[in-house]
Amino acid sequence: MPRAAGCRCLVALAGAAWAAAALPQGRSEGGAVPERRLEELLESGSTSQKPTRRYAEADFAPYFGSAELARAKALFDRRRWRSARAALRGDEAPVRYLRALAGLETDPARAASELQALAADYPQMRDHCLFQAARALERLHRRSAAAAAFGEVS
Repeated sequence: MPRAAGCRCLVALAGAAWAAAALPQGRSEGGAVPERRLEELLESGSTSQKPTRRYAEADFAPYFGSAELARAKALFDRRRWRSARAALRGDEAPVRYLRALAGLETDPARAASELQALAADYPQMRDHCLFQAARALERLHRRSAAAAAFGEVS
């Protein structure tokens, strides 16, 4: 998916989450936001969202210190998805995450399943896992499943 399309999807998702959070307590999910309130929300902008943490190479380095995993990570970095996926062996959450990301390009159905399972096991990356799983489900034209996964992203 082109980067611009991914950004549009993220903006739409963030807007929907922001609008849902702005609904008064007790309002049903299907209820409409009054036009005046909607205008207030659109004009005010969102200042209540906390910034998300950006992960860097150093965060993953301890998990890829062995020669075998360092080679697998290098394959991933060079976008050699099949080789990287095969070389990423281990049950540690960061290794499983990278293996699933490599699978997005080679076997999106399996990768989506792995990412959804990993979301429960890796709370620090839960939203990232669910978001990537939802994107894979979209590529597979499984719109309802994708919408459900997007809906679980906090």
